[in-house]
Amino acid sequence: MAETTTLSREQASAYTTIELSGLRVGTRLRAPIYECSSGDQNVLLLASGTVITSAIRDKLNQRGISRVRVHKSELSRLTSGAPHDERRSVRHSTSTVPGLENANFGNAQWGPKPDSFIHKVKHREESHYRDEASFAFSSSYTSSVEHTKSFFDNLSSGASIKGGEIINLSSMALEQITDDLDLFISLGIRDKAHEYPYKHGLQSSRMAMAIGAVMGLRKDELYELGIGCLVHDVGMLKIDRKLYTAPRRLSDIEYLEIMKHPSITLDLIKDVKELRMGSRMVAYQMHERFNGTGYPRRRVGRQIHPLARIASVADVFVALISPRPYRQAMLPYYAIEKIVRGCREGLYDPDAVRGLLYTTSMFPVGSFIELSDGRVGKVMRSNRSDYTRPVVQIVLPDNDSNSSEVVDLKESDGLYVQRPLNDIPATLSSDLKTSS
Repeated sequence: MAETTTLSREQASAYTTIELSGLRVGTRLRAPIYECSSGDQNVLLLASGTVITSAIRDKLNQRGISRVRVHKSELSRLTSGAPHDERRSVRHSTSTVPGLENANFGNAQWGPKPDSFIHKVKHREESHYRDEASFAFSSSYTSSVEHTKSFFDNLSSGASIKGGEIINLSSMALEQITDDLDLFISLGIRDKAHEYPYKHGLQSSRMAMAIGAVMGLRKDELYELGIGCLVHDVGMLKIDRKLYTAPRRLSDIEYLEIMKHPSITLDLIKDVKELRMGSRMVAYQMHERFNGTGYPRRRVGRQIHPLARIASVADVFVALISPRPYRQAMLPYYAIEKIVRGCREGLYDPDAVRGLLYTTSMFPVGSFIELSDGRVGKVMRSNRSDYTRPVVQIVLPDNDSNSSEVVDLKESDGLYVQRPLNDIPATLSSDLKTSS
């Protein structure tokens, strides 16, 4: 039986109410969590010292609890980023991730073939990004966001559509993938803006094309994959905006409305003659799940188009690291963890998840980490199959992330990633100045 206590007025004033869904899995409580209740009676739900797990959240949700009272001092730890003060090691001793043991990445279906686009991608020996490329990629990305928004607006309003516009966006993306795949990926990781749905469509498209390239798709397949991802959420513009901007979890009935958007998208793009069937299938099926729990048709396994199975993983990853009205953005590492757990539960094609890991590493390109020797670094490049040991650029005092020291964890015995970081720690500069 839950324990009922009485908090003093002073104690009660130190608590605030949040959505149960906002509790971040993996955080250890320093103060108890109480049920939202009226009057002076406070039902203790979780004692201090408890580690929040998905099972705990699900159990509380089954009891009809949707909101809880947490101590104000705990708010930032419980609802955002990675715990800066919990030095939990996330070291993986091997490149095997539970749930992916039977993945077929590299078999006859996936993996480089003579006509795979990956053969056109340059292997960059330098670990740093070239300044001219960084500037060009960033400018191109800004332009792509504007073109994508215009395309969405035209589709939604019924204006004449030039399908060549989105083909040009995909061509530009492939050129950048060819020039520097890791730099291309890092732009999507860094951009945490939440202009939905058009920017989400663009970021999902770019991530999916990067994954597809690494998995060995041909150029024409990458076009179909990227364009399908780009337009997949345009149907949301015909859904009541109050639903997808609500600062809370939707009810079952409200979610049924959201589930209509793939069919709406398919109708909106039916006259865009430049869209091939693969793109249409991606747009329609990318919310399906490998175990049949998705929508709109609850397709299972290989009933889902191969490109849509890749698209769904890219879509979920981008969604998790992006802020939403009802939650903050998730740290990229924890987004990867969540997807791997979902793969174990049967939600995603293991090949596509392994493709994501090969593409961006377990500690995604563009994110910050702390090494086992205490130094802080920025992940610059993935080591592909050795996805727990990326190439890291050491961050120096004064938040200087442009230092010349680079550590390739694949070549550094005994050195590994201790934990992910939300950003360069604010104390890094002062700590290092003091020690010097």
